[in-house]
This record gives sequence, structure tokens and C-alpha cells, in this order.
Amino acid sequence: MTIIQQEFEQTMRLIDQVVSRMSELEKRAYDFGTGDVLYRSEIHTVQAIGDHPGLGVTELAEHMLVTKGAISQMIRKLVAKNLVRKEYAPGSSRNLRLYLTDRGQIARTGHEAVHRAMAELMRDHLGRNYKQRLRVFRDVFTQLDEILDQMEKKKSLPN
Repeated sequence: MTIIQQEFEQTMRLIDQVVSRMSELEKRAYDFGTGDVLYRSEIHTVQAIGDHPGLGVTELAEHMLVTKGAISQMIRKLVAKNLVRKEYAPGSSRNLRLYLTDRGQIARTGHEAVHRAMAELMRDHLGRNYKQRLRVFRDVFTQLDEILDQMEKKKSLPN
């Protein structure tokens, strides 16, 4: 095996390790300050509604790149936890709009605090050239995503 092949294999193992660890973290539920434990999909739905108050179910599904059915189920859960409220648009009995409750806003604020702490930890770890290194990181993952798209379109692994 050449040195380039060895470096490629080491890189692929590292990417696999990071993806596996992130996947494990996504399976865990966390309390963002309301006493409710929320999964990643739940808190990101709360965040999206907080970022775009008054969105309808269809618009939220499109924004989050999930099906309308998946969002409808998620909204039911979040309404039951008193994190989201549904209101009909003025003069409409069918046009639902989504908003955060006070508890939902607390969860959103807690989630944003987690992201700020993560960004600070990453900034501390990456050091002085934080912005430049983060940009390189984004570029590499963008290219990796494009490679995966190509592989997916071919429906097979390259020979």
C-alpha cells in the first residue's frame, strides 16, 4: 500500500469514527432547560419554529427537508410537551400557523446556549486561525458531500 493509500485509509477511519460518535450523540435526549428531554429532531424543530414564527406545516417541512407527515407527528409531540402552539391564520379555519410557547422559547434559548458553548470550545481548540481553519473544514466536508452525491447517483461504489 502506498503512503497516499495509507493516508486515505487513516482519513476514512477517522471520518467513520466521527460520524459514528455524532450518530450516538444524536440518539441521546437532552434537557434544554424545560425539564423535558428532547431529541435532536425535536429541538431542531423547536429552533426552526422559533427562527420562523408563523410558518405553516408544509413550509416547515420544506424548510427542514422532511415530509409533511413527519413534521405533523413532530408537531403533535411538541404541542403535547407544551413547547409549540398552533393557531389558525386570521379568517381561516384550515391555515395553521406554528409558534413557540414560553416553554418552547426556553428550550430554544437553551439550545442556542449549547451551540454557543460548542462554538467556543471549537474556537479554543482550533486557536488563532479559527475562521480560516473552520472555512477549510467546511470546504472539505462540502467536497465530501459532493463525492457522496456522485456515488449515490451511480448507485454503486467506484471500482
